Amino acid sequence: MVARPVADRLLLKMASFRNLFVHAYGTIDDALVLGVVQRRLGDLEQFAAAILRYLDR
Repeated sequence: MVARPVADRLLLKMASFRNLFVHAYGTIDDALVLGVVQRRLGDLEQFAAAILRYLDR
């Protein structure tokens, strides 16, 4: 299993941003999206690394 605390924290943040992006698409600020990508891309990378570690076991 992927480390639960890592997965929970990251997935909740990703889901929240996804919901904002999908449901407020017409009004979302491009700068907000760019900022999230610039600051939080590491979260996705960290989650992907955790999945890969799990699969390599």
